[in-house]
Amino acid sequence: MQLFALLDIGQHPELHAFAEALDVPQASLFDGTPEAAAQIFSPRLVAVAMRPDGDGGGLRDRLLALTLQRPCVSWLLSRLSLTALADHLRGWLVGELLDDDGDELGEVMARFFDPRVLPGFMSMLSLDQKAELMRPIALWGLWLRSGHWHQWSQPAGQAPRLLPRRPQYTSAQAAQLDVATRTDRMLARLEDQASDSSAEELAHDLIDRLLSLPHDLRFQRLDRIVQRAAHDGLDLDADIQLYCTLALSVCEQFADHPSVRAVVSRCAAGETTFTAAIADVTPDNWQAIEARSSWRRAPVTNLQDT
Repeated sequence: MQLFALLDIGQHPELHAFAEALDVPQASLFDGTPEAAAQIFSPRLVAVAMRPDGDGGGLRDRLLALTLQRPCVSWLLSRLSLTALADHLRGWLVGELLDDDGDELGEVMARFFDPRVLPGFMSMLSLDQKAELMRPIALWGLWLRSGHWHQWSQPAGQAPRLLPRRPQYTSAQAAQLDVATRTDRMLARLEDQASDSSAEELAHDLIDRLLSLPHDLRFQRLDRIVQRAAHDGLDLDADIQLYCTLALSVCEQFADHPSVRAVVSRCAAGETTFTAAIADVTPDNWQAIEARSSWRRAPVTNLQDT
């Protein structure tokens, strides 16, 4: 049994430099694919010695240190060689998206090499797909941003079945993955908002209350807000982004106010969108919401502008 680390170097240029400097066997998953020219973004499968001492232990420590900076490493145990395991994973990079009638909608890249996507990817796979993916892999695991270790193995008692040459994913699977990765999409959008020089106070709030946190705490705080928005019946990304922005800039419990609860109820019933209906909350109500908040340093005259 051999230990491997799958490193998503596309998240930051420093990760590409880290992989290039490693003096250990590694394989690029983009080799032999149409994306081969973009090696700076290619995930790397790295062989890690199993011994607790020597170079293997030092490399493991360095890779674990990377996970404290950003979620970029997952771990695999397999009896395959580095080259064979890379070939197996490479076969899962590109799949076909099918509509409800089974017609092909086009190619999609499965970003299972991104630890932020891997849990959602694993949860959306059918039992047959998971059995085929995990066939040569004894264990695949990662440290979640909740601080917990999570791992997958070959589904018990799942007999191998003949699957299409390339993975095929249904629209329902795509929608499931979309929900599972929503918090990271919201995080990327809020980072864009924080870089908007025209919204200086909002940018300061987002940085101070979210983006300045370590990546795991940042994800945990935003995920709680995203889950609260979903529990309130919001499912459009634009609505959830606005919900998160208000929670982080006005009051984290802003949706508990009766005026906002009325808006949320209309959205959950499908009558309107949150981005449209939130304008119905009056300035007086926003001032009452703000008065309950521990976020603000000074009153704001018109919270609807936020």
